[in-house]
Amino acid sequence: LGDLSPLKDASVEQILNIIKTELPEEIEEVEKHIRRVSQLITSLGVLKGLRNLAEVEDTLLEVAQKASEQKKGIFRRLKKTSAPDQTTILSAAITTLGKIGTPKSEAFLTKLAGSNIPHAAPAQEAVDNIRLRFANQEINPPEQDNVKVSSN
Repeated sequence: LGDLSPLKDASVEQILNIIKTELPEEIEEVEKHIRRVSQLITSLGVLKGLRNLAEVEDTLLEVAQKASEQKKGIFRRLKKTSAPDQTTILSAAITTLGKIGTPKSEAFLTKLAGSNIPHAAPAQEAVDNIRLRFANQEINPPEQDNVKVSSN
């Protein structure tokens, strides 16, 4: 996908719809779905010129929060249900939010970073990446597309 960037808004919308799709009911399809969603999320992190960045970030936050909450709750701990493990989705979302996320993602990532889960260190790294990227933008604002016309 990185070679195809910038993608058209309709293509990004299709990718986001796939990412938001609920897990299939067929056990055989679940692992394939999780792998596909993880790959799409990771790909979004390398795309240049995403115009609908806020929508992408909102979708990734929603999916990451859902995946991180899968392990919570007293019933979950007591029953040890056979719900599919979505850690690869969470991992991909954390990494991608670190690359494209805004300060909006910081609260969620900071909460993960302060928790006792395997994703705490990557979440802290994502927070650091967001802060560094925004600090650099303040120092070196992105160039505008304004073209100066010289008058001779």
